[in-house]
Amino acid sequence: MMTKLRIALLVILSAVLMAIIVQDFSGYIPGCIFNQMQWVYYTISVGLCLLLCFTIVVVLRAKTPRPLFIITTCVLMIVVMEGAVRLFDRFFVVPQGIGGQSYQRDSVFLPRPTPTNSLGFNSEREYTKQIPANTTRFLFLGDSYTYGSASHSTRSYCHVIESFLNRNGNGRYEVFNAGVPGYSPLNSYKLLRFLIAEGYEYDAVVFSLFMQNDFIEEVPHTYRTPILGIPQRQPRNPLLRIGHPLNSYLFRYIITAPRFLASRTDSDRPQPGDNPTGPFQVSEIAVSRFQMNYFGPPDLSSVLFSIKAMAAEGGKPFFLVIFPDQFFGDKRVREEILSRVDGEQYDFRYYYRWIDRHFAALPRLDLSHKIATCDDCYISNDTHLNDRGNKVAGEVVGTFLLSQNLDSFHIEEQRAEK
Repeated sequence: MMTKLRIALLVILSAVLMAIIVQDFSGYIPGCIFNQMQWVYYTISVGLCLLLCFTIVVVLRAKTPRPLFIITTCVLMIVVMEGAVRLFDRFFVVPQGIGGQSYQRDSVFLPRPTPTNSLGFNSEREYTKQIPANTTRFLFLGDSYTYGSASHSTRSYCHVIESFLNRNGNGRYEVFNAGVPGYSPLNSYKLLRFLIAEGYEYDAVVFSLFMQNDFIEEVPHTYRTPILGIPQRQPRNPLLRIGHPLNSYLFRYIITAPRFLASRTDSDRPQPGDNPTGPFQVSEIAVSRFQMNYFGPPDLSSVLFSIKAMAAEGGKPFFLVIFPDQFFGDKRVREEILSRVDGEQYDFRYYYRWIDRHFAALPRLDLSHKIATCDDCYISNDTHLNDRGNKVAGEVVGTFLLSQNLDSFHIEEQRAEK
């Protein structure tokens, strides 16, 4: 009995140790599975390796059953608690959207529903599945830049565009804001397919490519899923997903709890927007993402596939809007970053050349110059546009769309022909 228990414990502990080594130190998953607080993650990971090695030694040298039974009891308690948390998340949090900021819906994760929009989009109204009569509908896809970072939804990017189009265009226009914070291009493509499957109609798609993190959102061999309502990255390999302690729902619930509690009180807090008081501060996230973006460009096959797939889906007009990262968008951020790093080791124009090479045939608008010449368009100590930045970007995009000869009469004719 003691021999069998010893062997079982050695197999389990060795498998967990191997999962940690493969995930965090072998290069199988490039970079850290977390975007922030990476040094904390690796510190815990190293500590777990040392603890596992110590426990394996105890198992090997145990002379009596007592140490083995204690370790076995601890392992079983962890397994039972992990199973209970996973079941709670699976049957209560995910389908009902009661936790955090997001919930799972078929193949996509969506923001928590709001009183004004059942899909959780940043809109003051519910979108109908059919396009309203005599209306041209633009479906906007993207991350938090599309969702909107202004102090109120009526001042955000998509709302500015809709107002601009209806003031200056020849017809009636609707902007369907399907931006979701934290989305990668691949997430946006999955959302587009989801909306089509749900029966939502549109006349044209506008996808916003954010240069600051869209190129690094899809870490190879991983996927994102809501845990306690917060989108988090998990490895696709089931052995790593089950065997690595830091992938457990127990650990993710602990680290997610502060964000979950904060999301419960979001309605009591002012939304980010103009910040006129105090000096402008550079966000540390902007610096860290710059280094991840430009120190050895990542594999861009996912971005290439996603944008081309969105452009081909449904056979509708497709437009690409490029938002610069803060290095190009704000002189203050650029100066701060260059004061910290050796600029000679970075190829700053790499992504722009990549876009020109792969998307030359797509109608696209690069907002880099316009935002770079905008005076004070970013929220202090943040990576998002403030009210002024949303207005500037929205009006430029609105002007661009009106120049594409996509008035409602023309699209109504296309609709009738089909």
